Amino acid sequence: MPPKKHTRAESDANQASTSSDKRQKTNKSAETPPDSGDEAPQGAAPEKELFGWYCVARPRSDFENEAGGPGADEEEIEKLYLAQRDKKLLGEPAEKHPEHKWVAFWKTWTLFIGWSEAADFCDSDAFGMHIYTDFHGWGLQEIVERMFVAFDVQFKKKQRDEETINHMWAVVAAAVHWLAGEDLSLWFGADDADRISQTVKGIGSMLLSMLNELDRAGELKADSRMKDLALIMAWYLEWSKGLTDMLIQGDELDWRAQTVAYAKKAGIDLASSGLFGAGDLVSALEKEKEDDGGIPPLAAQAKADLWGWKKTFTALKKGYPKFGGRQFDITQFSKAERKRHSFDGQDPFAGIPEKEIKAGNIAFA
Repeated sequence: MPPKKHTRAESDANQASTSSDKRQKTNKSAETPPDSGDEAPQGAAPEKELFGWYCVARPRSDFENEAGGPGADEEEIEKLYLAQRDKKLLGEPAEKHPEHKWVAFWKTWTLFIGWSEAADFCDSDAFGMHIYTDFHGWGLQEIVERMFVAFDVQFKKKQRDEETINHMWAVVAAAVHWLAGEDLSLWFGADDADRISQTVKGIGSMLLSMLNELDRAGELKADSRMKDLALIMAWYLEWSKGLTDMLIQGDELDWRAQTVAYAKKAGIDLASSGLFGAGDLVSALEKEKEDDGGIPPLAAQAKADLWGWKKTFTALKKGYPKFGGRQFDITQFSKAERKRHSFDGQDPFAGIPEKEIKAGNIAFA
C-alpha cells in the first residue's frame, strides 16, 4: 500500500537537519517563474541568505566509500552518517565551522530539495498508480532538463554580474547534489539510450561552461569565493565514474578529463576537496589518458561560450517541445487522470484541496 499523502502543513518537516540523502518535505515556491527551471521550497528558512554559505550534510555514500564501499558495515556507516546531526552544524553559517568542507549556497540547497521533491512526484508507484513503463525514468529526465533550463536562464543574460554567476553556480552545484543522491537506475534504463547519452554529455557541457564563466570572472582558483568549488568538481567526477557502460557514443564523458585539466590550470587540489577518494579519481583519469600524454593543465583561454553551451542547449531541446516541463509530474494531473491510473480507481490525493496538489504541497506520511 502506498504511503498516506497529506498537505505539508500537516507534516513535521525539519529543514536544517535534513541530509542530502534524506529529502526534506517543504512547499515549492509559488513565486518561481514557471519557465525558469528553478525550484525552491517555500519554507526554506527566510532568515537564510540565498547566497550565504551554510554547512550541509556529508552524504551517506561518502561515508560508505571511506568505509570500503558497498560491502562495508552498514550499521557503522549509518552511525557515522547520523552523528553529523549531533554536531548541530547543519544549516549553520560555514564561517562558524571552517573544518567542515561540505558547504553550499542556501540557494544550492533549496534547488536540490526542490528537485528531490520533483523526483517523488514522478514516482507513480509511490502513489499507487501505473501510467506506463519508463514513466518514472522519463520524469527524472525531465528534472535534468529543468536543470538545463535554470542554467540557461542565467547563461543567456548579457550581464555577467556577481548575482548571475551565483545563480549559475547554485544550479550546477545543486545538480550534482541531486545526481549523486538520487536513484537514477530507472532513468538510465529508459528506452532511449541516445537521448540519455546526449543528456549526460549536456551535463558535462553545463559544468565546463560554468568553469569557464568562473575563469572569466577570475574566480577559478584555489581561494575562489565559491567555497565548494573543489568539492563540486570532484563530486562530478565521482558521480560519473561508473557511467561508461551505460552510454553509447563514447565521448559523453570527455568532460571528466577536462574538469581535471581545469583544476590543474587553476591550482585547485581536488584531493583535499572534502570528498573521500577524490585524489584516486584524478589518478585513475590520469592513468586512462597515459597513452595520450596524460592530462595537462587546460591551455584554452577563457572566452564567451568557450564550450558551446548555446549550441548544446539548442540541440538538447530539438524535437522536444515540452523540454523541461512537468508532463511527468503527477501533482499536475487532473483528478480524473489520477483516478484512471490508480490501482484501486481512487484518487491518491483524496481529501487534499486541488490548489494544494497543484502547488506540490504534498507530503508522505
